[in-house]
Amino acid sequence: VEMKGVDSSKENSDYTMHLILTWMKQGGYKDLVIRSDGEPALVALMEKIQTKRTEPTRLQRSPPHSPQSLGHAEQSVNRLKNQMRTLRFCLEGKIGAVLVASMPIWSWLARHAAFLITRFQVRASGRTAYQESTDSDYRSELAEFGEALMFQEAASYTGEMQMGRRVKALDTAWRKGVWAGRSEITNEHIV
Repeated sequence: VEMKGVDSSKENSDYTMHLILTWMKQGGYKDLVIRSDGEPALVALMEKIQTKRTEPTRLQRSPPHSPQSLGHAEQSVNRLKNQMRTLRFCLEGKIGAVLVASMPIWSWLARHAAFLITRFQVRASGRTAYQESTDSDYRSELAEFGEALMFQEAASYTGEMQMGRRVKALDTAWRKGVWAGRSEITNEHIV
């Protein structure tokens, strides 16, 4: 992540807001309290979320110099960082190169790390976050993050177009790609 809060470009800001609001809706969050440490970028993000949500949303700022008031959030951030570190080192070992934050795969690594935590990390209740929200186990297949694979392109509704071009009789529908996770919304593979 290059910066915290709301990105200055409208396209990235809209996309970020769409992801956050979709996540909140899927989680079944109704009356919500969002707490932050008062950092200006995070406050701006919180205020934007509050204006976009139709459900009641209250904002709270923790006291200055009081990290313990955000302890649960800090623990979650540490879990995410640890999961990202694991995925990063596994992929680096596999491809023999060092990943840096400016690479496109970096944001997918963060997204997939969060996906794994919500689907598979068991909470104190003995259930995962996914089980809590859906009342079922997550059972879809996963590939290894960053794995090179062959995937079949999606065809148009008529079956005549793939990736914006007309399909020829001897064209293949298969392409090489890199697996970057699954969609939280549709559960489709992200390649």
